[in-house]
Amino acid sequence: MERVCEELDEAKAEIEKLRAEHKIKTQLSESLKRAHNEQLIKIQEANAKIQKQAQEISEKADEISITKQMYEELKSSMSEKVAIIKNLSSGNIKLGINCDKKLRKWEEEKRELVAALDVANSKNMDQGQKLHAYKEELKGLKSLLSASEEKFLEAEKRAKESKELRHRDDMLHKLEEENRKVQDQLKWKKEQFKHLEEAHEKLRGQFKASKKEWETEKSALLDEISALQTNLDSQTRIAEGLQSRLQMCNQALAHEESRRKCLEVQLSETKTCFDSVLVECEEAKSKIECLTDQRDKDIASLRDLLGTKDMIHKEMEYRVGRLEQENQELRLSVKELQEAQIQEAGSSSLSKLRNKLKRLEHIHKDCSKNLSAKEDEWSSKLEKMEVDLTHCRYELERKDTVIKELQTELESCHSSIMHLELQNEETSLMLFVLKSGILEARLKLSNEMRDMDLKNSEREEAVSLLKKLLEIKSAALVETQRNIEEDHEKMASLSRKLESLSLIEQQQLQLQDELERHKEMLKESSECQPHLTEQALLMKSDSENSEREEKVSLLMKQLEIKSAALVEAQRTIEEDHEKMASLLSKLESLSLIEQQQLQLQDEPERHKERLKESSECQLHLKEQALLMKSDSENSEREEKVSLLMKRLEIKSAALVEAQRTIEEDHEKMASLLSKIESLSLVERQQLQLQDELERHKETLKESSECQLHLKEQALLMKSDSENSEREEKVSLLMKQLEIKSAALVEAQRNIEEDHEKMASLMSKIESSSLIEQQQLQLQDELERQKEMLKESSVCQLHLKEQALLMKSDLENSEREVKVSFLMKQLEIKSAALAEAQRNIEEDHEKMAFLLSKIESLRLIEQQQLQLQDELERHKEMLKESSECQLCLKEQALWMKSDLKKVHEALNRANDELAGKFCEGNELEFELQIWKSIAQRFKANLEENQRMRKEVEVSLLEEVEIEATLKQEKDSLGHALEEKDRRIDDLQRQLVFLDKKLKIRETGKEKKKIPNGLQKEIECLEQESMQRELEGAILAHINAERSYEHEKDNFLRLVEERDQRIDDLHRLFMSSPTTSFSTQLAEKQAELDLVHGAWEKIATSAVLKEMEIQEKALVLTELEDDFSNLQKKLESHLSSSEEEGEEIATELKAKQLEIRKLTSVTDKLESENRILVEDVKKLLSNRDSLLDFMGSVTEKVSQFSVEDKQLMRVWERIMQNFDNNGRGIDLKGNNDDDNLFDPLKENMNIHHSLTTKRVEATTDERSPLRALNN
Repeated sequence: MERVCEELDEAKAEIEKLRAEHKIKTQLSESLKRAHNEQLIKIQEANAKIQKQAQEISEKADEISITKQMYEELKSSMSEKVAIIKNLSSGNIKLGINCDKKLRKWEEEKRELVAALDVANSKNMDQGQKLHAYKEELKGLKSLLSASEEKFLEAEKRAKESKELRHRDDMLHKLEEENRKVQDQLKWKKEQFKHLEEAHEKLRGQFKASKKEWETEKSALLDEISALQTNLDSQTRIAEGLQSRLQMCNQALAHEESRRKCLEVQLSETKTCFDSVLVECEEAKSKIECLTDQRDKDIASLRDLLGTKDMIHKEMEYRVGRLEQENQELRLSVKELQEAQIQEAGSSSLSKLRNKLKRLEHIHKDCSKNLSAKEDEWSSKLEKMEVDLTHCRYELERKDTVIKELQTELESCHSSIMHLELQNEETSLMLFVLKSGILEARLKLSNEMRDMDLKNSEREEAVSLLKKLLEIKSAALVETQRNIEEDHEKMASLSRKLESLSLIEQQQLQLQDELERHKEMLKESSECQPHLTEQALLMKSDSENSEREEKVSLLMKQLEIKSAALVEAQRTIEEDHEKMASLLSKLESLSLIEQQQLQLQDEPERHKERLKESSECQLHLKEQALLMKSDSENSEREEKVSLLMKRLEIKSAALVEAQRTIEEDHEKMASLLSKIESLSLVERQQLQLQDELERHKETLKESSECQLHLKEQALLMKSDSENSEREEKVSLLMKQLEIKSAALVEAQRNIEEDHEKMASLMSKIESSSLIEQQQLQLQDELERQKEMLKESSVCQLHLKEQALLMKSDLENSEREVKVSFLMKQLEIKSAALAEAQRNIEEDHEKMAFLLSKIESLRLIEQQQLQLQDELERHKEMLKESSECQLCLKEQALWMKSDLKKVHEALNRANDELAGKFCEGNELEFELQIWKSIAQRFKANLEENQRMRKEVEVSLLEEVEIEATLKQEKDSLGHALEEKDRRIDDLQRQLVFLDKKLKIRETGKEKKKIPNGLQKEIECLEQESMQRELEGAILAHINAERSYEHEKDNFLRLVEERDQRIDDLHRLFMSSPTTSFSTQLAEKQAELDLVHGAWEKIATSAVLKEMEIQEKALVLTELEDDFSNLQKKLESHLSSSEEEGEEIATELKAKQLEIRKLTSVTDKLESENRILVEDVKKLLSNRDSLLDFMGSVTEKVSQFSVEDKQLMRVWERIMQNFDNNGRGIDLKGNNDDDNLFDPLKENMNIHHSLTTKRVEATTDERSPLRALNN
């Protein structure tokens, strides 16, 4: 026992030492973990950067693929556009030819129309002169008429002959017939003129329709050209975007170089960290070796202790067996003695035997107690030792695994460090070469840039002067073009107004003819008036009553008043006609008069009806006069009535003529309304011209934008790299300047022509002012006619009174009826005159409305004066622009010589940059390789971290298990104390029972119980005691056997697992190592297997600890129920068997996992081979890409040259259009003369503006030229 205690103390001391060492090792492991975590963080950061770079490179590759697609699309679109441009050029040529033919036809037609108009104007002038002569003749005739009237009155008073009157009537009839013939001729001429006007209007409509069609075709072509320009602009923008992307790629490459330097610094830091870690690992190795030596010594000492304990246990078993045999022998001897004592009935011997038995029983009880206590102690010690052994084995296995992992990590670190060192050396060499090349390039570029800066400063000054001159010139051109367009519009409007004035002059001539007719009619009426006066005098002389004489005198006075009123009415009518002719010349914007046209159309019909009624009334008056003649009693009265009838007929004829004049006036009003409609059409045309002006303004804006593009091109000429392109641009600018100078010359000529047209228009406007004066005179005449009409209405009232008086004079009722009928007719005529007055008032209102629009013409005259001032300004601006053009030509020639030198320097820089770009691509490929290596290191580090975390978890679990074991020890100590107490209680009960037996024996002796009963009682007691002892011994033996059996099974399982782990390790070690990645995969698989086995062992240990706890509880309950112990032991055995089966299944599953891992490793190897092939393919693709980019640059340069050639063709076409659109042939250089076609004539100027925009877009940079800058 003392030895066992000493050995236990030594074991405890060793355990404490091991714990102290374990703490030291845990501290070291924590420090290693911290260093490892720091390294992991750094490596993760480096991996993140590498991943970002990989993403950026993939994005760049995608962008390159997109650019390829865009380039192919651009190729296809360019080919399509070239075909479209060819088609358009052919279509433009055809359209130009067609337009030239049409314009020639229209010009011929215009010339014919102008000749016809000139003839018509000459005829009108002749007719005007004739009218003036007729007017003078009319004045003479009026004077003659006045004299003849006086003579005629005297002759009538003297002669009173009717023959002369009849002769005069015949003469009047002849004159009327002649007037009718003249009117028919005039009507025929009017109809001819109308037909000519209609033909002229038709030609105008055709001309306008053809012009509209040409404008629509022109607008369609302009839209197509603008669409093409927008497409070209979008393509240029795309090319600029590609240039910006390429610049971004260059910047990204520079950024990646900086990152590479940072990674190199980090790699140097990792080297130092790896060195420190290696030193720490070596120290840990030395410590681990020391600990393994101590562990071996401890294990040897523990094995010795176990051997000694086994010997002691065997000796105790032997002693127990011997004691059992002695007990059996003693029992037999006791039985024999009892039989002998019963037989001999000796009291002395019985007492001795009983004393011996009691002593033996006490000794046996003490031995059993000591044996049970010792067995408990030995079992607890054995359990503790087994637990310690298991812990030691676990720790040894863990340490072995950690050592192996550290060894593998060290090997991998050594290999990676060597690889990194080699790569660093390569990169350092590459960087050194790059730096040297970059320094040389920088020196060259700095020298070239200084030269370029000096040249650029000079060129910028020249370009600034050119810009200013171009701005001045563009502003002058814009202003001149606007003024020219406004002048053209005004000239067109004035020409239209002059045409309307010519028509109005023709109408005035017709009105003058009508006035002459009215004058003749007035003369006839004046001749009729003296006849009426003579008849009135006869009626006075023949009248019987004084009242009738007074009435006749009144009638005579009324007739004289009426004749004077008619003369004045004729004068007023003439004046009104002149005013109407003057006002109708200025009706340009009378849209409201269209409503009044309907009313005017209804009025002629009313007047016709009234004339019919008046004619009927005249017939009735004639019939009444005849009746009056037949019914008259006296011949004198009949003569007077006949005279009155003649006068009435003359008045009716005058009324008929007045009606005719009114109808003619209505016809003139209808013609004027038609002319008003034509004026409304003219207003619409003016609106169309305004729209065209807005279009011209837009084209001017486009021309200003083109000028800005030219400025930009002048700036771009500073940085352009190719001599041919710059020379072509300069030549283009020179050509454009020549074109502009020619355009300025043409503008000057057009301005001079406009001045001539303005002078002719001013002369025509002066003639229109004379016409306005005539119109004012006509207004005065209209007012006079109104007064004459009022006087005629008064005369009609007097006639009504006279008719009433004649009714009273008449004797018969029939005459009274006729007079009443005449009164009715007179009332009807008065109503007709009232309506005529209303119509005249309405005409006056219309005249007032027309006067309000005459003022608009005056405003137009003021605007024309302003236009003349603006034209003078434009002349001055054109002179300045011509001077600026000469300066620009000189500067452009100076720029050519400077740009050639710049081109050579830029070509050198481009070659150097191309070489550096190739080196950058190689560095990118090396970066990808580094990224793949870094990813592998990252995976290895993550696996190491996982293993370390699992080791930490297992250590924590061990600490927890130790704490639980301590608790179990305490609980077992408490249980042993309780058992000791129970044993003491049982001993006390036994003593108490012994006393009772003694008392019973004494009682038996006293009572003298028979000997048979006492023997039976003693036998029963002995049998009960034996049964109890046998049951306890059997239970103890069974427990020991079960414990030993479980212990053997556990040791077998542990040995089998160790053998399997060793076999797996040997298999993995024997497998060939193909690559670094396969080794890592195998090591990961080994670690997984070891970790799984360790977990299973830990679970089995935990289960066994639980079994030990359960067994301790079973020992506490041995006294109550031994049968329950057996059942529990059986259940434990069954559970252990099940665990064995589970372990077997798990081993099978792990074997399957091992097979899967081997297949995975094979797949990884195949993937690695594929990756190597992919890398080779990528290298070949990179080379092909570089070749492709070179071919692309060549093709782009070819396309730029082709674009320039196309632009030259466009310039030639548009120059022809510009030059032939105004009918002037330019005189340029001999080279330029060869470019013009004689067929390209009469094209509009606005095509040149769109082509200038095309020049601005195509003369920009090519999409891959940004790399050169």
